[in-house]
Amino acid sequence: MSHLFLDIKYAKIVGVQHERFKTKAESPYHGQCRCKICGDSKKSKTMSRFHFREHTQTVFVKCFNCGYTNSLANYMKMYFPGEYSEYIFERYRKDVNTSPVITTSSEVIPEIIEVCDALDLPYVKDLPDGHFVKTYVESRKLPDYPFQFAEDFFEFSSQYKKDLDETARPKYPEARLIIPFFDRKGRVFAYQGRDMSGTSSAKYLTITVDKSVPKIFGIDRANFRQPILIVEGPIDSLFLPNCLASVNASLVATARKLETIVPRKNITLIFDNEPRNEVIVDGYQQAIKDGYKIVIWPKEVAKYKDINDLVLAGYDPYKIINKNTYSGLTAQMELSNWKKV
Repeated sequence: MSHLFLDIKYAKIVGVQHERFKTKAESPYHGQCRCKICGDSKKSKTMSRFHFREHTQTVFVKCFNCGYTNSLANYMKMYFPGEYSEYIFERYRKDVNTSPVITTSSEVIPEIIEVCDALDLPYVKDLPDGHFVKTYVESRKLPDYPFQFAEDFFEFSSQYKKDLDETARPKYPEARLIIPFFDRKGRVFAYQGRDMSGTSSAKYLTITVDKSVPKIFGIDRANFRQPILIVEGPIDSLFLPNCLASVNASLVATARKLETIVPRKNITLIFDNEPRNEVIVDGYQQAIKDGYKIVIWPKEVAKYKDINDLVLAGYDPYKIINKNTYSGLTAQMELSNWKKV
């Protein structure tokens, strides 16, 4: 699919951040400015030898002073990461809006795309009965999902992340439950490893395989034309219909990204049930300020921290969420009664 219109839009957004930028032609697109990489001519401040040019349904950049040449996308990725992130998300939105709609019932979690050999690791379901990871998955009553298993997480992950923190690498192989993240085409773009030893200082570690996809868990299963729920952890999201997980980002930051696809009124943020956690309480405050709907957990479930805990205790978290979703002044009043900090 061509993204030429988007390329031209971002060529202009990035272009105006260069000295002496001007658009010389709209079709085929041509922009010109001074080069940020080499600084262009030191003798003449009027020299502008950095060009944005349309070619074969995309935009490329080239400096005729230092010779730098690249696609606009790769140029932004290296020198304008903020704009690059927005560009990628808009590309993703365009592809989603032109792809077949996933129809779902609000009561049913849509099945994951069938993917063979997501990662070169064994699936938990194929492990022998009694295996400690399989036992963990069963004991937590986790929904059906292509969980995998890495016997040595750091060794396996080194192929995707060359700069893994060696100081954090354990002396012995560290076994982890693997939670793959799939894009809309069923391809793995990231995965999360849940420590199974109980000794790691990092209970969850997330590895990115493809940086071009927004790091949001559940985008493969989501129907963006229906109300969206957002939680923090991938496992919790599997218990709820049309639910995404923000992973390492804040819930509010993830919601803001989604607003290019989903109206704000259709987004509900579900924080963990930790009224004494200042970071979480601050997240609630920011969500209310930004106008999002939030869930304030009732006193009857005060001792349960997250969605999985509620399920294990026999509760239906979706029913609780529906009865305890608030916004605006009502949300602020409920939060004041709930928080303990």
